[in-house]
Amino acid sequence: MTFILRAFSFSAAALAFFLPLGTVVIVRGAESQYERALFAATDVILIAVSILGALYWIRSPKRDAALNKTAGYLAVFLAAATLSLFAIPEITLANLAVYTRLLVASWAAFCIAVLPCEKKTTLSALVIAGVLQAGYGIAQFAFQHIGPIPLLGVAEHSPLNLGDAVVQTSQMRFLRAYGSFAHPNILGAFLGVCFLVALFLTQAARGTIHRAALIASTLILSAGILLSFSRGAWFSLVAALVASSFAGRWYARRAQPQSETSYGSLRVLVFGVLAVCAIFVFSFSDILLSRFGIALDARLETRSVEERLAYADEAFSLIRNHPFGLGIGNYVPYLIQRDRTEGSILPFYEYQPVHTHVLLVFAELGIIGFAVFLAFLFSIIVVIKRRSAALVYSIPIFRLICGVGVFVLVSGLFDHAYWTIPSAVALWWFSIGIALRTHSI
Repeated sequence: MTFILRAFSFSAAALAFFLPLGTVVIVRGAESQYERALFAATDVILIAVSILGALYWIRSPKRDAALNKTAGYLAVFLAAATLSLFAIPEITLANLAVYTRLLVASWAAFCIAVLPCEKKTTLSALVIAGVLQAGYGIAQFAFQHIGPIPLLGVAEHSPLNLGDAVVQTSQMRFLRAYGSFAHPNILGAFLGVCFLVALFLTQAARGTIHRAALIASTLILSAGILLSFSRGAWFSLVAALVASSFAGRWYARRAQPQSETSYGSLRVLVFGVLAVCAIFVFSFSDILLSRFGIALDARLETRSVEERLAYADEAFSLIRNHPFGLGIGNYVPYLIQRDRTEGSILPFYEYQPVHTHVLLVFAELGIIGFAVFLAFLFSIIVVIKRRSAALVYSIPIFRLICGVGVFVLVSGLFDHAYWTIPSAVALWWFSIGIALRTHSI
């Protein structure tokens, strides 16, 4: 049992550290990336966490009964995902890859939720990975070029390449920071979760050197988030910090002792982050004005907003016409096949999923799957509420759970990556695992 527990803990820490790894093996090639069957490096670690977690779960005499109802809703949600496969006229390896990743990642989330480790190893590994990604992203923005690294799954990017994520001003195009991810928005989401975790570790830190290292890490993470130029990540992080602050104050009035939180460190951290933001705004005011569509030449941003609205309209139309879903992993393949049949096929890069996690789930799994998905999310909120009423959390962990939960829910409103991109899928379910915990990992 001790060996299984150690291997389980190691696999969870490895998942946290290697989450940004974009290495994939293409099992089934296709012209559209959404028709390709991908086997990602993170999938290997998710499988390891799932298997070791299952072994621990079976052999452990202690079970968390509070998670039973949430596990039941998840089982029904996965059943709906299974049934959605029958809505696909011709099931492909790409559909099965998305489906299998959902099964493994969701079970891994429950394994992480019950992992009996309180040494903060996994969360520390996540922060280290975040700092490395932030540093890499800062270097990318500074050099305005990303060289290909096939072993890490990093493609070449340049502000001169059409289709690469840039911010354009009246004078030039600026390449956004990618890190090792497929898109800057995913980098922003990953660093946002890392930022919240680093904030928690700073509150819980005891040694001066350890606390100083965490404060420095948080400042680096904040710079990386800013240079991703992900508006969704920015908005989600602000929402998460506000929610975390109010939740923490509410919980602190009921829970003791107050000494668990290092408010002096938080004040230093807040000042440092505000200083980083001020330097960023002062240095890149033109880029920021363009990013928010305020500048005179903001064609790219206007087009981006228009495309997202068009994708949303298309999604609502598909939901009306297919109330029981298109089938998991079949949103873009359905659009391509529809246009092929009508003889109006577009360039494959034009075909994109709706840029909203919840709408994409609705479109692919239908009204029943979507309803169960919402019930699953609501059951997580119920678990947190009941645990907080019983005062089982420390103040820092309660802030972390509320912050991470709000962040992934809000950021999912701005992107489809939590459902379509392997590393982002792993990040979303890893965050769910954090939200279901009572102790640090």
